Amino acid sequence: IGISLDGKEEHHDANRRYVNGSPSYHNVMKNIHLISERQGGVSVITVVTKNNVDYLEEIADTFNVMELAQPHFVQQDIITGGFFQR
Repeated sequence: IGISLDGKEEHHDANRRYVNGSPSYHNVMKNIHLISERQGGVSVITVVTKNNVDYLEEIADTFNVMELAQPHFVQQDIITGGFFQR
C-alpha cells in the first residue's frame, strides 16, 4: 500500500490541506501507523516541490527511522503542473 506523505509535517502540510484549510499530516501519520500494524508495512509516495526539494535526504532518513519502505519521490513539474517520477 502506498500513501502520499510529502515529508515532515511542515512540508506535507504546505502541499496537502483539506478543503477547509486544515492540515492533514497528523491524520496521514495515524493512518500509516494503522495500516503498518495491520498489513506489516506501507510505502510512501513523496511529491517533490519547491517546499521540500532541499530536504530530500533528511526526509528519506526520517522515513527510514519510521521504518517505512523505500520512499518513491515524484517530482512536480512546476511549468505544467504535471508529474514525472525519479
